[in-house]
Amino acid sequence: MSILTTNFADNNIDFSKVEIEPLLKEYVDFDTFAKSDYRAVKVLNCEAVKGSKKLLKFTLNDGSDKERTILSGIHEYYEPEELIGKTCIAIVNLPPRKMMGIDSEGMLISAVHHEEGKERLHLLMVDPHIPAGAKLYYATKITIETNRSIILSNGLFILVPVMWGRQCSYWKIVLMENDQALQITGLINATSCFINYSL
Repeated sequence: MSILTTNFADNNIDFSKVEIEPLLKEYVDFDTFAKSDYRAVKVLNCEAVKGSKKLLKFTLNDGSDKERTILSGIHEYYEPEELIGKTCIAIVNLPPRKMMGIDSEGMLISAVHHEEGKERLHLLMVDPHIPAGAKLYYATKITIETNRSIILSNGLFILVPVMWGRQCSYWKIVLMENDQALQITGLINATSCFINYSL
């Protein structure tokens, strides 16, 4: 589960020259938003698409019994071999789209900004402990059986185990969503008391 409380130190990163796109002013209703199925996927293989300067072909484990193919135009930013074995986030219920004669079965999520007049892109990669097929959920409150409660502002989080320091200890987590309780077993990060790795 997660809100993005990563351990990556960004104190020495200079963001002063970063330009981001303006936030959209048009609202999306929740029912439309909730139709998108976001899943953690493991990159089994990645290769350049012949005849294209931009496209990479990803072969992914999405937690099902069938490998998933997604094409993404990010070759300018990554070499395919450096992405094999990574855990990414994909929308998996988009209709297949044929690109260079290959059906692309979804979309990988990336973060894009501009810096000094150039576009910069970062493929969203998450903790390798997150299993393939783990689903991203929406909620406002998580209650933990140790009588501690974590309030989240409206946002996405992912239900997965995380490390407790050097030891792993299972806790039962009760997710409250629309006044209904869903019980999930997971691991809590004792160093922050927040659930890591969310979007």
